[in-house]
Amino acid sequence: MFDMILSIIIIIVSLGIVFSYFTTTNKNVDIYTYNYQILSGFTQTKINTLNNEEVREMFINNQIRNIDNTVAQQVGEFYHTGNIYLAENLTRIFVEDYVNKQMSFRVSISNSTEPLNFTILFEDVKNDLNSTEDGTVSSVTQRTIFGFIDKDTIYSDIVKIEIWM
Repeated sequence: MFDMILSIIIIIVSLGIVFSYFTTTNKNVDIYTYNYQILSGFTQTKINTLNNEEVREMFINNQIRNIDNTVAQQVGEFYHTGNIYLAENLTRIFVEDYVNKQMSFRVSISNSTEPLNFTILFEDVKNDLNSTEDGTVSSVTQRTIFGFIDKDTIYSDIVKIEIWM
């Protein structure tokens, strides 16, 4: 009797382990939610909450002057002042925690007066899927951001995040 109970427990545990490797998820719902979460974080996270040595150096070197900027606003400021390298670097710092092995990922920015002329700030392409059209599942979100470079200069940009697999 004890042997039979022990063998049933071993079979159930073994089947649980085997089937855990072959589970599937609803990719459509997950990728859209994931994309929205990244965009919301990018446009709502204050720059002074990023705990990163490179960001601290940007503060020390006076490259970041407004600690109340969100990450997206600071990226937009770098973009408008011609510091594309700093915009790319700050975008990489923010999104590197979101990048995973299954999804291709792209963050780009455009001046709102030229909404079709996007500059890629970060890109991580997987499995030779070069664009959202190549993937089986994709999600594209975008949001307009506003900010100040100085007292007299206001900018407006469009930030776009694309995820596909």
